[in-house]
Amino acid sequence: MRKGGAHLLFFVLAIALFSSCTGMKYATKEKPMFTGFSVKWDGAPVQAKRAVTTELEGLVKPAPNRSIFGLRPTVALHNMVKEPAQPKGLANTLRNKIGSAPTYLADVPLADIKAAMVNRMVNHGYFNAAADYTVDRKGRKATVTFTVSAGVPYRIRNISYGDSATALDRQIALSKRTAEVKSGHLYDLGELTAERARVASQVRNHGWYKLKEDDLIFAVDTTIGGHRLDMSLRVKQTTDSADRRKYTLGA
Repeated sequence: MRKGGAHLLFFVLAIALFSSCTGMKYATKEKPMFTGFSVKWDGAPVQAKRAVTTELEGLVKPAPNRSIFGLRPTVALHNMVKEPAQPKGLANTLRNKIGSAPTYLADVPLADIKAAMVNRMVNHGYFNAAADYTVDRKGRKATVTFTVSAGVPYRIRNISYGDSATALDRQIALSKRTAEVKSGHLYDLGELTAERARVASQVRNHGWYKLKEDDLIFAVDTTIGGHRLDMSLRVKQTTDSADRRKYTLGA
């Protein structure tokens, strides 16, 4: 494209964008644009509140069409350019790469997001967590407030490694000496998954070459009360005998 043509294209785009830069062209009261959300606590987690809040915020998809001084130039550009017939070319670049599609409230699976937030809290040990949401509609715009109640978290009372007298279980028991998960810690699925991977790697280094992370499981007992639980890391009963075998040089 010649320099003059490029300048003309820029000038035309600039006029078009700023004439409808709010990006609200197709939004209506019945079909409002999703313009923002917040996550609030009705009983916050006892630790890592900021990190957990950020994690829950990441579950809200598709993302809202946020504005800069009331303008949404990328949405306006998307609305301005017709759907291109070809997946390549200038029109596709302007509409789908530089521009961004509008997000309407109807596009947001609010009930699924609420359930996902509860699930994440359970993964962090808040087994009685609850969540809800409210929608605030103002004309052609809508925002959502998610309210989460963490509840009382479950803590680890006792944790054991290995549950029988086999050589494999004795090796698993030895790995407890360098355990990252300890009594008194909150139940946290991410930490337990990492711990299981660490133990499996250590056991493989001692000859159980075929043992995989998925061959190990944390058995959890929550019946002791007081928001405490006991845990035991052991080999799954379904683990194949070849995976339980210790290999040595020449074997």
